[in-house]
Amino acid sequence: MTFPYYPPSSDVDFDKDIDVDIDIDLDTNVDIDKDVDIFVWSTVIADACIDGNTADVTFDIEAVGEDTFTSLDIAVLTIEDELSSISGAITSAVG
Repeated sequence: MTFPYYPPSSDVDFDKDIDVDIDIDLDTNVDIDKDVDIFVWSTVIADACIDGNTADVTFDIEAVGEDTFTSLDIAVLTIEDELSSISGAITSAVG
C-alpha cells in the first residue's frame, strides 16, 4: 500500500502541559577565622625656635585584650603673643 506524499504545513500548532515540582532543602554552615597582624611605624620630626617658656607632655594610651577601646580628644588654643594651650582627655578601657 502506497501513501501519497503531502508537503509539511507551514503553520504548526503545538500544545503541551508540563507540570514540574521542585523541592530543595539547603543547609549551609560557614565558619570564618581571620587573624590580622599590623605593624605601624611612624616618625614626626619638628624644629621650632621658642623665645619664652615651654611646656611638654608625652603620653601613651593602650588597651590590651578583647573588646578594647581607646580615645584621645585634644583641644588647642593659640593667641599670638599671649597664650598657647592644649587640653585633652585620654580614655583606655578593656571590656
